[in-house]
Amino acid sequence: VYKRQTVAFATIADNSTGVEMDVVTDGEATILAEQTGGVWNEAGTLNLSNTLIAAQGEGGNCGGSGVNSQGYNLDDDGSCTLAGPGDLSDVDAMLASLSNYGGETPTHALLHDSPAVDAGDPACGGSEPEWDQRRMARPVDGDADGEARCDMGAVEAVFEADVSVQG
Repeated sequence: VYKRQTVAFATIADNSTGVEMDVVTDGEATILAEQTGGVWNEAGTLNLSNTLIAAQGEGGNCGGSGVNSQGYNLDDDGSCTLAGPGDLSDVDAMLASLSNYGGETPTHALLHDSPAVDAGDPACGGSEPEWDQRRMARPVDGDADGEARCDMGAVEAVFEADVSVQG
C-alpha cells in the first residue's frame, strides 16, 4: 500500500528512542541501525511543509525513506536532506525548553534570534492555518521588518517590545 502523508506547521523536538534494530547471527547480535528520535518514515512518502525538526535526544532528526520537502522546513542536524524552497538544513533552531507559553498544551517557543522566525512560506496568511498550536493568530511580524510572515513550526513567535521610561 502506497501512502502519501503531509506534516505541516509542526515542531518535532526533544524526542528520543532507545530502539535498535538488530539481527542475531550465530549467537552474536549485530546492530543494523538505530532508529531516529524525530521522524522515521518506514514506507511511502512523507511530505514536510513549514515544519521544524530539532534537538532529538538519540538518533537523528530524520530516518527511513521517502521524506520529501515541500519547503520552509528546518532540520538542525542535516539528516532530513531538505532541498525545498526556503529550507534550512544543519542550522540551530534556537528553541526554548518545553513549557507553557500559552494555550492548552506545552510548546517549544522560538527564541528571539531563531532562524525560524518569519521564515515560513510567504503565502501563509491567505490560507490555513490561521492560528498556531496555542490558538494565537498567524502570521505575526516576528522580526519587526514590517512584513507579517508565518514562522516555521507549530508556534508563532510573539516578542514584546523593550520599553523603558526615563523621567
